[in-house]
Amino acid sequence: MQKSDIMNFSPTVYLFTGLLQTAFNSFRKPKQVNYNREYIKLQDGGQISLDWAKPITYQKDENIENIYNINQKNNKSNNDNFKKEFRIEREYEPQNDQKIMFIVHGLTGGSDGNYIQQLVRTCQKNGFRVVAYNSRGVNNQMTSPMPNNGVDLSDLDIALNKVKERYPEAPVFAVGTSFGGNQILRWTAQQQKENGYCFLKGVIGLSVPFDVQNVMNNMDAK
Repeated sequence: MQKSDIMNFSPTVYLFTGLLQTAFNSFRKPKQVNYNREYIKLQDGGQISLDWAKPITYQKDENIENIYNINQKNNKSNNDNFKKEFRIEREYEPQNDQKIMFIVHGLTGGSDGNYIQQLVRTCQKNGFRVVAYNSRGVNNQMTSPMPNNGVDLSDLDIALNKVKERYPEAPVFAVGTSFGGNQILRWTAQQQKENGYCFLKGVIGLSVPFDVQNVMNNMDAK
């Protein structure tokens, strides 16, 4: 894996604070993602799950495109939003070697969260088979005394290796949001340190709390 790229974040002009971004996201409803859920039983009796987004592809709708072309010939206004509707969703069965995006949620919200579903859709539009990880107690019944522990990476390790075992020929990428970004980056570094190798082809961390203690102190101060 190559060294990471450092990118600056430039917020949307009208969403210039974290509070506004959070509020906007909570009201913005993405198109519902359909999943096939896979439960993973753990040795201590706990349970995590993988939600595999039903694969979809975006194809042209020739009927809509023909209407658009007729309107253009008749000198009617050019509607870019209408033009986007040329694409329609169709379910399909991808090849076993299709690239996979593994998504790790933050402290709140699992695969059913708005921000996760928006991320799933974006990844699908870019040709990924998508799987969303649900940690203990998130979209899962609690089946052991041990709750979700973000510091311990063993559950995440089991889930990632399960994905790789199922599709050994597929390149696997991962993205984590907030504390999920912290987890996936730590897991990647751990793999490199202990094994000298990480099977992930690329990792993205979004809004990652690198210094968790400093983040907690900042939250307490507010």
